[in-house]
Amino acid sequence: MEQFTDIFADLKSPDTSVRFAALQRIEEIGLSPEQQALLSRIMESERDSNLRFQMQKIIAGISIGKEKLRGDDIVSLINIPGRDEMKLALMLESVKKNNASEVRDALRLSNWTKFSSKLIPSVLKFFKKHGDKTDSDNIAAMFKCSDMRVITSAIEALERLNPELLKKHLVALLVNPNLGIRARAIRLISIWDPPEAMRHFEQLLFSSSKEEKNVALFQSFFFPFPQIESLMLRFISLENDQELIKKAAVVFMANPDKQIPIKLMEIRQTCQGVKHTLIDAIMKGVLDSLFKAGIVNVEPEKMLEMLERHFKEKQIKLFVEHFASGLRSSDPEVRLKSALKLFDAARAEIPGVRELLEKYCEKEPEKMVREKILSLLHFKKDDEVSAKKDYFSLEENERLQVLSEVDKDTFKE
Repeated sequence: MEQFTDIFADLKSPDTSVRFAALQRIEEIGLSPEQQALLSRIMESERDSNLRFQMQKIIAGISIGKEKLRGDDIVSLINIPGRDEMKLALMLESVKKNNASEVRDALRLSNWTKFSSKLIPSVLKFFKKHGDKTDSDNIAAMFKCSDMRVITSAIEALERLNPELLKKHLVALLVNPNLGIRARAIRLISIWDPPEAMRHFEQLLFSSSKEEKNVALFQSFFFPFPQIESLMLRFISLENDQELIKKAAVVFMANPDKQIPIKLMEIRQTCQGVKHTLIDAIMKGVLDSLFKAGIVNVEPEKMLEMLERHFKEKQIKLFVEHFASGLRSSDPEVRLKSALKLFDAARAEIPGVRELLEKYCEKEPEKMVREKILSLLHFKKDDEVSAKKDYFSLEENERLQVLSEVDKDTFKE
């Protein structure tokens, strides 16, 4: 059901190539009576006549799909000048292997490249299934057509029948005025030249045009996720459009990876308000996908707690390393500020930090700096210090509390 929700959402896309791709997916998986009724309602508002024809064909195909077809009936219809295009389209897409050769011969003799743009996609779909390399040149000629459905169907047919010929047309397809065709060409380039495809994909994804970003996100489902992971992470870290972030979220949840949640946590750290909430939701969605896919066997809520602790401990480690390097500065003021920051960690009983400061004070050349830090270190009474639990002996919730106390301004949620 969730799959159909996504498909019907794509049917509302402003991009015709996205709507056409959604219809192709519907043809592959079929419709329930309720979904058929929904498609009929969507068809009423579809402005593109060729896409509306496609919708009509899907609905009509459901009712006649089980009829037995004879090859000579299809051949007769091919040769009638004033043919019923809907009927022929449905017949061509229902041809069985035993009738394919006579239908194929009839099409080759019929000058099918002159058929209407409504009918040609069904012809190309037939050739994709029953054609051979000898049909390649006529199929490639369809790239000059202005109709996106025709070009897309020609790409799919050549991809199966003659990939090398398709490769020769990719440069022209990359400059096609239709955004969806350009995006499809980028996806094809990834077969032969992945780095080049990623450059084109990146241009779309980080375009100033929301339409181009939408198309890039749609195409992202067809790339191997490892190829686009870094780009997608950068996208959600920079993007502020809530709708686009939510679309990107689906890509992450559809490709669960154990390393992604901690990377999302790092991005969340830099966000505020609504975006912080959105990134948090993506992270939880990925954790849920990991658990459902059996990639991890820890409940999402428990896994989140573990990751939160690991992340904060990692941040504390980086915090200590950063300000420890400041102690080596030639500027006394920088050394003092760094030491004061480290004292925050020592006060929270982060292991090793107090010892680090004590050792540093032995070598600090400036008396003022040395005395300031020593006075802070020895301010607590011995019994107060000894009563404090060691950090690693604390319960998990107590440990998180300690971590949250260290330099709140630097590590705020």
